[in-house]
Amino acid sequence: MKDRLEDFWECVLISLKVFVVLFLIGILIGGVMSLSRKAFDYTLMLEWTYKLGIYLSCFGLFLVAISMSKPSLMGDLNHMDKWRLRFLKFGFTKVVAYCSILLAIYAFVLQYVVDFVLRA
Repeated sequence: MKDRLEDFWECVLISLKVFVVLFLIGILIGGVMSLSRKAFDYTLMLEWTYKLGIYLSCFGLFLVAISMSKPSLMGDLNHMDKWRLRFLKFGFTKVVAYCSILLAIYAFVLQYVVDFVLRA
C-alpha cells in the first residue's frame, strides 16, 4: 500500500509540474492577446491556462483509451527497466490516467475561480 501511495504522490507532483508549465504558457498567450487588444485582462490569461489544461488532460486520457483498447500500440512507450526506477507499482497507463485526471481537476478549479469568483 505504501508503494502505491508513493507512486500516486509522484503522479501528483508530475501533474503539478505540468500545470505550472501550462500556467506559464497560458499567461504568455493571454498576455500577448491582452496586449493585442490594448487592454490588460488577467482573466484572459487564466482562461488560456485552464483551456490548455483541459486540452492536455483530454489528450492524456485519449492515450489511456488507446493503451487500454490496443496495448500493442503502446509497446514503444513502455520501458519497464527505466520506468521502475521512478514508479514501483504503477504502469504507464495508470500514471498517465492519474496525471490527466489531476490536471483536469486543477483546470476545473481554476475555471471555477475565474468564472464565479473573479467575474462575480
